[in-house]
Formats: sequence, C-alpha cells, structure tokens
Amino acid sequence: MPIQGVYIVPHGCLIFSPEDLPDYSSKILPLNSSLSLISDEIYSLNPDLIVLTTPHGISLLNSFGVYCGYEGSGSSEWHGKYTEFTANLEFDRKEALNFIEFVKEKHKTMPIEGIVSFIESMPIPLRWSEVVPSFFLKERWTKNAIDKTEYSEPRRPFPKFLIISVPRSRLDLSGNLLENSLEFGQLMAEYFGKSEKKVVFLQSGDLAHTHEIKTGKFKNDPQPYPIQKDAFESFDAVLGEWAKDPLKNEGLLLKLAESLGIYLSCGYVTFVMMQGILRKLEKEKRNVVSEVLCNESPTYFGMMVSRHLIK
Repeated sequence: MPIQGVYIVPHGCLIFSPEDLPDYSSKILPLNSSLSLISDEIYSLNPDLIVLTTPHGISLLNSFGVYCGYEGSGSSEWHGKYTEFTANLEFDRKEALNFIEFVKEKHKTMPIEGIVSFIESMPIPLRWSEVVPSFFLKERWTKNAIDKTEYSEPRRPFPKFLIISVPRSRLDLSGNLLENSLEFGQLMAEYFGKSEKKVVFLQSGDLAHTHEIKTGKFKNDPQPYPIQKDAFESFDAVLGEWAKDPLKNEGLLLKLAESLGIYLSCGYVTFVMMQGILRKLEKEKRNVVSEVLCNESPTYFGMMVSRHLIK
C-alpha cells in the first residue's frame, strides 16, 4: 500500500507537562498541542505499521540498527524525572528482518545490522526518543477505546512498530554517513512503499542543542553545551524553512551539515533520511504536502513538529 505520511516529532520530555513549567508554557504548549494534533491525524490514517527512526536508541558505532525483538518497553526517564510516561510497543520482527535482507541485497555496502537485547523474547529497552512520540499516539488510541459506544467504530488495534537507530557517527557525520543517510531513506521508501501494510514514518529528533536557557526553573542549571547566540536563526529557523517544502529546499538541509558540529542537532541525520524518503516518493510521482506546525526552543535544545502527507 502507498506510504501515508512522514512526520518530524520531537522527544523532549518537557512536552508532557507544560502546566508544571509556567515560565516555559508559551513555548511548550504549542509542541504539546502539535503532537496531539498529529496523533489524531495518524489515527485517522489507520496505519498497520509505524516506522520510527531514533538518534537516541541502542546505537551501533557506524551502522544503522534495526530492532529485531518482538517488543520494546521503557519510560521517558530523564535525570530521574518523567518516569511515569511509559511505552510498551509490539514490534514487527518479521518485517524488520525482511527489511535488513532487502537493504543488504539492494545496497551491498550499506552499513546495517539487526539489534537484539539479551535474547529475542526479551523486550528491548526504550527511552525518551521512542517513548515521547509513541506515548502521544497511544493516548489517542486509548481515547477511542474509552469513548467507544455501541454505535461507534470498533476498537482499533494499536499499530506495530519498526524502530531504526542511526549510527553514533551521527555526532560528526564521519565516513559516508551523509550520503548513506540519503540513500537509506530512499531504500526505506522503496521497501515500505511496496508493503501490503499501511505505513507511517516518524522521524524522532530535536534541533540545535546550543540555545541559552533564559527563563524558568532551569535558568540556573549549567548549560550542557556551549551557547550559540544564533542557534535559532542560523540552524533551527533554516530547518523550519526546509521542512515547509523539503523537495524544493533540499539544499538548505544539506548545507547545515557544515555547521552540525557547532549547533549539535541530535535529529539531523534522521531529517536527512526523511529527505531520502521524499526524494524517492517524488521519483514515483507522489505528491507531498508539507506543513510545519511549530518550531520552538523552550530550553537548551530546539524542537519542531512537521507533517508531510503523501498524496
């Protein structure tokens, strides 16, 4: 079946509780609302499979990793907080193994390996990068179950997940990671575009990690990374402009690779993979309708929510 859509989703845990951070609420509320909105939209698309790409999963040094267990579980715990936000996801192990085989056959030199935690039957650990976006989705599916009446639609099963982690070399784009990420995205679009399942892609990732913490309860916390005064204007805003029309603005995205070591975006490689997905869909004459829902920096890192529906 045709791929339904591609979404950029942030994974900062602050999004969960804007009411607890009043000094941040004007920036967090749009993020919270946007994730809820796209969760409604994804629910309406009724996917069978959600392919989530993460920069903070179980990572291999130089290879893309595909989770090959039967399930994953964990919380969004961050410095001892947000432990109450959890996820228990069922994985499509068969699809994961088939995808790895497809990539290895199609692209002999593409670095890709499967990941198993302890043994296949044990849940693979999840953390904030997977839990934050999937929690919002699960809330939407749960809402349907709670609202269900005799005359409403049948309870809809929560989709299975296929999770792909990007290499740790994302930190400096060493080797051929930039080129490989574009090609990997095209391979994702080719493989899942031929699937009998309805597929939605989630690109989990945040923007520059060099913003100054100016307000709120974290104001006096040490800055984890060197402050770049132009982090929004020179990096996050450029990503926002790219995401408005990725196929037209590809040059903006690829140019940012030169400054990744300055602005430190964990999600950059996942966005390049998304560019590859959309490249392939354009070649197949699919129409992409893009919209940036919000682009905020409530703390030292920026977060963006965007949707790219495939027609």
